[in-house]
Amino acid sequence: MEKHPRFLADVTGDGKADIVGFGDAGVWVALSNGDGTFQPMSLVVNNFGYVAGGWRVDKHPRLLADTTGDGRADVVGFGDAGVWVSRALGGGQFDPPGRVIANFGYDAGGWRVDQHPRFVANISGDNRADVLGFGDAGVWVNRT
Repeated sequence: MEKHPRFLADVTGDGKADIVGFGDAGVWVALSNGDGTFQPMSLVVNNFGYVAGGWRVDKHPRLLADTTGDGRADVVGFGDAGVWVSRALGGGQFDPPGRVIANFGYDAGGWRVDQHPRFVANISGDNRADVLGFGDAGVWVNRT
């Protein structure tokens, strides 16, 4: 996973874990058939990739979490300029990424993978993932 992180997350809201991978060209998804097999993978976001966007494992964590409360996992990336989200639309499709927080990033805030863990989790009880970061000065939270 030096270049291409992979995750299991429900991106369609059907209760089945799909395969999500971050490749050179961006985000790839293989939807679950619910019987231990998966549909063919397809490129769903032309960003968050090693080449498409210049995302690096050692600088830019990428995670999956439901940021809207719709039951579908969205792509959340901690880039140079802050936090970027590509929202799941259903059927394995996603919105183009947009910057949602101008902090928690490599340049925007000076966050480093080896020093500053960042997470997305629902801490407010509203069924939407919030951003948490353990920075030099303490714990930082941005509620969605």
